[in-house]
Amino acid sequence: MARTPERLSAAEAGLPGWRARLPAALRQLLDDAARAAGERGWCLYAVGGAVRDWLLAPPQVPLGGQELDLVADGCDRAAEAGAGLAIARALHVQYPEARLQLHQAFQTAALHWHAHPALGSLELDVATARREVYLHPAANPEVEPSAIGEDLARRDFSINALALGLNGPNADVLLDRFGGLADLQVGRIRILHADSFTDDPTRIYRAVKYATRLSFELAPETAAAARRATASGTYERYRSGRAPALQARLGAELQAIAQAPHWQPALRQLAQLDALRCLHPQLSLDAGQWRQLHRLARWLPRWDPQGQWAHGQLRLEALLAGLPPRDRPRVAAELALPGKSRQRLAQLQDAWQQIRAGLRAYQARPERDRRALADRRQAERGALLHYQGQYEPQPPSALRRACERLEQYGYLPSEAEALLCLYGAPLLLLVGVRLPPAQRRAVWCYRQYWSRVESPLSGRDLKALGYAPGPQFAQLLGAARAACLDGVIGDAPTETEIRNQAIAYLQACSPHG
Repeated sequence: MARTPERLSAAEAGLPGWRARLPAALRQLLDDAARAAGERGWCLYAVGGAVRDWLLAPPQVPLGGQELDLVADGCDRAAEAGAGLAIARALHVQYPEARLQLHQAFQTAALHWHAHPALGSLELDVATARREVYLHPAANPEVEPSAIGEDLARRDFSINALALGLNGPNADVLLDRFGGLADLQVGRIRILHADSFTDDPTRIYRAVKYATRLSFELAPETAAAARRATASGTYERYRSGRAPALQARLGAELQAIAQAPHWQPALRQLAQLDALRCLHPQLSLDAGQWRQLHRLARWLPRWDPQGQWAHGQLRLEALLAGLPPRDRPRVAAELALPGKSRQRLAQLQDAWQQIRAGLRAYQARPERDRRALADRRQAERGALLHYQGQYEPQPPSALRRACERLEQYGYLPSEAEALLCLYGAPLLLLVGVRLPPAQRRAVWCYRQYWSRVESPLSGRDLKALGYAPGPQFAQLLGAARAACLDGVIGDAPTETEIRNQAIAYLQACSPHG
């Protein structure tokens, strides 16, 4: 077969024996799809991300993937309308366990397998080759059947405009009409035409996503086109009117970026391209916001070591926290963020103001009041040691050291804890990364230490000490816990000794009659 710049054998393209590297079940599925297309006189191609990833895979690595796109055409002629739908229906007869979705307007269908014993979790999209027409910038395209060449021309980047033939005259042939293979080899993201980002602004976000995920670079003309598109004002004009779905599509791309391991360099590149303006004209990343995001990155693993929170959503919330307070919930809704994210963003300003004001009130105490507070705590510690017959303090615990550092700012841990416990942990995280150092330390200590402290005594202990049940039980248990929080008690090595300290504290400092 003669080699041309646009048409290479799979072996020449770097995929020798590619079928043998597929799992047997996936290979059979592709054979069945190719047979269904061939019986109807159509050619079938694997296209897009799967082909890109196969070409990037080392030769010894098996091929596969959880997402696979197929496109049918009339063998270099325009495809018949509904070709992709017909192939998907034929496959569904053979694979009834798959869930079938049909999208008539876009001439596409999808088959979904979940935890299949052979295929695993797989999404197979089958489309009719089509051309797209954008009636105005940022609109959803109108589509009509076409040949494979025009279908590849509508794609976002050259590295995704590659097609691998599965049957017919192009079986085992790679179609590369836009230099995608060369861009893969040099690590470059390149759009196919100058208006690509104007037609679909989500492509800017996908360009950055691929560049950071694959460690590629944006081609200079591609980066320049992105800046021109964002500077044109097109997105602001069409965002809320003629392209109402634009924000939700941008939100889906942004959430994918925020959930990925490479989210920090991706956000930095979006900011450099001024692409965050697609979400809101005032959204940017200045030095202060970067510090907050870095702080969030450090805090999240400590606050949620089990990964039970949606970390990507919290990163987006921290990003949107840079907007004017009144705009945060609205933009979150436009981006289709979950209800909890919208609620936190709606509450964030009030929570930040209340926590900041409450902690500042403690910090604003006159110096004489601070000294009196410290003297009182020292006297309580001394009374406890004397009551226990100890005259030398024990080595301070981490909790005690944290308490002592905070006392220099003018407030006791028990006071700060009473304020901070009113807020859920994710909301408190968003507030904490925005606070100044002294107040930020209080939030950190609350989450890492204070929120985990329980009263060392129980109602049964109080009864044994001779206290009569009643409202004073809650006060006494609270006093014992506050003494733990403030470092008066709690340095003993065992729970029994801490309990004995708490009993001694109540008897020394809160004796009953």
